[in-house]
Amino acid sequence: MAEDILLVTGATGLVGSNVCRLAIEAGYHVRGLVRGTADCEPLLDLGVELVTGDISDLGAVTRAVDSVRGIIHAAAVLGGTWASAPPGEYHATNYLGTSAVLAAARQAGVERTVCLSTIAIFDRSRTLTEDARVLPIRAGDSPYLRAKRSAFYQGMLHASLGQDVMFVVPGCVYVPACSSNGHWTRRRSPARSAPR
Repeated sequence: MAEDILLVTGATGLVGSNVCRLAIEAGYHVRGLVRGTADCEPLLDLGVELVTGDISDLGAVTRAVDSVRGIIHAAAVLGGTWASAPPGEYHATNYLGTSAVLAAARQAGVERTVCLSTIAIFDRSRTLTEDARVLPIRAGDSPYLRAKRSAFYQGMLHASLGQDVMFVVPGCVYVPACSSNGHWTRRRSPARSAPR
């Protein structure tokens, strides 16, 4: 599988760094899209090929997608009651970033694009399945919820056009985190209440 190139967006994040580690262990050539190289030593030590660029910049994403077979899109600005990102950051990263990844993947003929999403966009009054209902749009929706729901709809648009797009909706993330000193330690994503 060494000839298979897998692009991981958000490669320095909690999920992205673990995807990189597991994919390298499975024999994939991994390319990570990162904003900058400041905290990338652990990824370089793993053998991840780094491409710098902003996830919402279609040109940067297109360069990163060149010659890849698959994409795992893990780049995101997290939301919740503890989050402090400005509203525009959710839109730029979570919606425009996903849109750029999907467009670049379609243009390059990438075999499969896997996007991480959130349970926050789904109606949780029933058990979540692949047929779960997306929450209706409400006036008081958080910027995080608006951006993630829009990204999901963008993915469904691409899937309806024949592109192989999958969404993974983790209930919780508990994985080793790679710190700046290169050591992997156990860490869980911050507890948060789902924004509505």
